[in-house]
Amino acid sequence: MWLGYFEEFPDYMTQGESLDDLKEHLLDLYRDLTSPDQSPLTH
Repeated sequence: MWLGYFEEFPDYMTQGESLDDLKEHLLDLYRDLTSPDQSPLTH
């Protein structure tokens, strides 16, 4: 299990079964966090 987060958004973590899976989840998370069309995520 791999865990990751962005230094800019330390409260939002994600995980993946492999490093490649984690990278995909981090990309999705980054898109969600930086998209002006989305309402802010709650945690």
